[in-house]
Amino acid sequence: MVRVLHVINGLGSGGAEKIIMDWYKNIDTNQVQFDFLIRSSECIYAEEIEKMGGHIYFTSPFPRRIIKNYFETRKIFKENKFDVVHVHANALLYMRGIIEAKKNNVPIRIMHSHSTRSRRKIYKLLHIINRHRLKKYANVFFACSTEAGKWMYGKQKFQVINNGIRKKEFEFSAKKRKESRGKINAKNNLVIGHVGRFMPVKNHFFLLEIFNKILEKKDNAKLVLVGEGGKLEYEVKNQVLKKGLADNVIFWGFANDVGYVEQAMDVFVFPSIYEGNPIALIEAQFEGLPCVASDSITKESQISENIQYCSLNKTAEEWADEIIELYEKCPNHSNKLSEEAYKYNIKDITNELTKVYIGEK
Repeated sequence: MVRVLHVINGLGSGGAEKIIMDWYKNIDTNQVQFDFLIRSSECIYAEEIEKMGGHIYFTSPFPRRIIKNYFETRKIFKENKFDVVHVHANALLYMRGIIEAKKNNVPIRIMHSHSTRSRRKIYKLLHIINRHRLKKYANVFFACSTEAGKWMYGKQKFQVINNGIRKKEFEFSAKKRKESRGKINAKNNLVIGHVGRFMPVKNHFFLLEIFNKILEKKDNAKLVLVGEGGKLEYEVKNQVLKKGLADNVIFWGFANDVGYVEQAMDVFVFPSIYEGNPIALIEAQFEGLPCVASDSITKESQISENIQYCSLNKTAEEWADEIIELYEKCPNHSNKLSEEAYKYNIKDITNELTKVYIGEK
């Protein structure tokens, strides 16, 4: 059996974590077993991983406790044998995992890009410096989209690994729609939906501005926010109270079954400042939802007929008008998938990964 160590910041409710766990649930664990090295105490999948035979290694946070993290990571690699190390990153800031993999002669060393940008200028500078060092340590280069690959690797060749979807989870069901809408007291209401961790990049405050404008035109509208996220979630909740939107905005929290919640929605709105290739937007299209997303998101995310990309330079009112127009054009989860959707089949993706992990590719 091949043991793969996934190196990632934490195992919270983010998109990358969900993608890795979906791989885990669909890969042949007689051939491949997953372990995890995380530098955060956040871990919502611990019980699930343990049941599937995986192990989680915890280290101190980076960069806050950089020295302790260095020695802990080095110790884990010295005391354990891994056949593959698969490092997940938004930018080339944390290099310890891939460096220790090389030092300890791990034969397959994968870097995997999940984003297209870095939040701070200093991070971008470190990213560019580390890009020149990366080839010394990694020997497989993955990205969730072409743009994410170019951001991470520059001119270095890479392979796009699409974010896998279990299609059955996102098939429309009139019964589930009735149930999920009942939970938010939605009858004839227009339900706007968003799925995403509460982080600045997800642009929740602008989403509230957009929804406020929608309410001016559709006074029975509701906004469902799926996700969680500490301090920013608290700030968004305060903003909802200040704007008098408490009766119309539902904070769903973390959802194990995102497809079930999306059954209640009429339009999916995703105004992120930047993304790699967002799994939430792909899932919404599989659900049949018309989608309005920011034009900073890669067009590789388009797998259906009724998705519009809207500039973040447009006003909240302009966004609201586009959302309402799209809703009226495409009601009742009637958004049809294109041929591009088939490349997100989870089984095909886990088969592709298995070939890389066992050294067949």
